[in-house]
Amino acid sequence: MSQLPLYKEMEPIDDIKSGNQGLVFNKWMDQWKLDWDIDKKNWLNRWHDKRVGERREIQAYLSRMSKLISGKGAEITIRTKERMVIGMGLPHPVENGFAWHHTLGVPYIPGSSIKGMLRATLRRWSATHEGLDKIFGSREEQEAKQVGSILFYDAIPSKPIKLEVDIMTPHYTTYYGNPSIPPQDQSEPIPIPFLTIAKNQDFQLFFMSRTNAPQMQADLKVLKQWIRFAGDVEGIGAKTNIGYGQFQVVDDTDRH
Repeated sequence: MSQLPLYKEMEPIDDIKSGNQGLVFNKWMDQWKLDWDIDKKNWLNRWHDKRVGERREIQAYLSRMSKLISGKGAEITIRTKERMVIGMGLPHPVENGFAWHHTLGVPYIPGSSIKGMLRATLRRWSATHEGLDKIFGSREEQEAKQVGSILFYDAIPSKPIKLEVDIMTPHYTTYYGNPSIPPQDQSEPIPIPFLTIAKNQDFQLFFMSRTNAPQMQADLKVLKQWIRFAGDVEGIGAKTNIGYGQFQVVDDTDRH
């Protein structure tokens, strides 16, 4: 569904202090100009250097998840070492989208993204792929089909989270739009702002075994090791090739 400008009679939002920030970001674009252009930077700057999320609602959600996986799962806290961008490919009038949790109104990491990142990282860096299909499930090209032994849930911030605006500047926009035109130095760079998760922000990851088998704890232990490795060498989200999305696992004594 395409997004259309709001009516002129709608009151602009001068500041964002509380409430579901995801709804504001996705549904309340009020920076349209007469020629249907958008003041992207001014729109995104409303979130720059601000924290989003209601602490009480986040803690209630974390408590429910802890009870859900109790006895059959594991919780892991990760902390962003660099800026992180999740959901950049989602449609939005400012070109680059952002993944917001529908009810909490905070950035989140979909469980499917965590699972895909781990599997891709291990297949790229590990000399042996033994055990991957058991934990992640079989691949489409395999004849023998099996479901993975671990369930991956969405990761949410451990507390209200800080956002920042960054800018990328493509220098060869003409070439990117039409590869038949060679890139040239006289092309005019066009800065494109986008929203990011700041460094040093904590997320809570949740995993649960499908069974009560004795192998459950062994699988969860291996999974934690894989997550530590992936945070250092790969990262998660968009623009990981230039350092975005790297994270570290936080021990209980390091939380604050």
